[in-house]
Amino acid sequence: MTVYADILMLLNLYIDFFLLLAVRRFLGLQVRGRRLVLGALTGGLLSLTALLGWEGPLSLLLGAATALVVTAAAFAPLPLRRYLRATACFWLCTLGLAGL
Repeated sequence: MTVYADILMLLNLYIDFFLLLAVRRFLGLQVRGRRLVLGALTGGLLSLTALLGWEGPLSLLLGAATALVVTAAAFAPLPLRRYLRATACFWLCTLGLAGL
């Protein structure tokens, strides 16, 4: 199977932007659109780690780390509890979009 890195990154950039927009609305966070774009760009770049081919628990750990970094880029600085809530909401929105 052929995977094009530019298409993977661009698609994830758009999806991450709309996921971060959903998190902002669900949690009522006051964040500018530029910060959401920064978070989406971070997610787009980190989506390239999927090309490493890691599977199992390592893949899950990488997904959790990616969610932490993307939400930090978009919503920092936040108190720890709100930051973790934003990360959990981001992950739940991602799972909802992917359709468990």
